[in-house]
Order: sequence, then C-alpha cells, then structure tokens
Amino acid sequence: MTRFPGGTVVFKPLTGIRGGDFPRHSADCDHAHPITVHKLHGSLNWVFRLRGQLPTERQLTGVTTPGELILTQRREIPYRLRYSIAPTGRRGRTDWWTWPLIIPPIYAKQALINLVDPAWASARRALEQCDRLVFFGYSLPPADIEAEKLFQRTITANSNVAALEIINPDPGSASRYAALVARRPLRWYADVDQFVASGGFS
Repeated sequence: MTRFPGGTVVFKPLTGIRGGDFPRHSADCDHAHPITVHKLHGSLNWVFRLRGQLPTERQLTGVTTPGELILTQRREIPYRLRYSIAPTGRRGRTDWWTWPLIIPPIYAKQALINLVDPAWASARRALEQCDRLVFFGYSLPPADIEAEKLFQRTITANSNVAALEIINPDPGSASRYAALVARRPLRWYADVDQFVASGGFS
C-alpha cells in the first residue's frame, strides 16, 4: 500500500486493457478519493483469448504473448469463461475460450511481466513518490526476484519514506525487507490490530 502526501491511500490498475473499470458500488459510495490497485501478478478477471480450449505451453511461459488483455467485470469468475463479440456480417470468429493472466512469484518471469508492463510501470512511479509504505501480507518470497528488485530500487530512490512498515505474522518476512535497504528503519507488526493500535494511517 502506498500513501501520497495528503493522506490518500492509492493503488493503481492495469491500463490499456479492454473492459473498463468496475461499475460504481452504490449511490452513496465516495468516489472523490478512489482506491486504485497495482496488480503486479495478474488477476483472475484479466483474461486473454485462446485459439483452442486450453493455453499452449508457450503462452503459459510468456514465450507467445497475447495481443490483447480483456478485463471482465464479473465478480465471480467461472472455471471456464468464454468471450463473445457481436456478429459483424464478415467472416471470422465471434466466440473464444479465455484464460486468466496470473504471474506466479517465480525466478524466470520477465517475459510474463512484459504482458502487464503498464501495471509495473505505474507501481514503480507510485513507490518512488509515496510518503509512506506498508507491506501487508506479502512475505517477499525469495523466488520473486523481479518484485524484490522493484521494491529495492524504488525504496532506495524514495527519500520521502522514513521507515518500511510490515504487517505479517512471520518475523522472518521483516528480516527480508530489512535486507532490501539496510539503512532504512523498519517497523514490524504481527497483525492488523497491532498496526491499528500504533496509529494505523492516522
């Protein structure tokens, strides 16, 4: 989570994918201070079209990249989701099987990251500009080298963040974050209650 000057908590979605944003939740929902999500590892509602019923090995490993990502606004994603377009009168397909775009925290995932580069670029800007940084529930797994490099470089470049804040029951996760930027203070909270008791985002 990142907080910009003024206290607004901001996340960032992937831009440039088909489908748009989710509709407003209710008439009394406050959209003056929107929450945006940086989905660095994909999402079940980001899908790409398949030629057959299942993705190929090359698609799953990022060797072959889809030409277009589609955002479905469905709150519940079925096991298999089909994507259809209205007939245009021309020859060609109007219906496809789809597959969700999920990027696992593995060593060799640069090709997969290229698929969602706008999300990583916007996250990079947010991390470089925020004035407070809280890692909630993410343990910085050793295999997630690309995410580790992203955090290390942006935290080093951001002098506004006085200390890293970690909410995670595993104290080992705090030590991994401490190793990212050795000279940056770190605050560790075992759970959300401890974080809130310390003042939270107030």
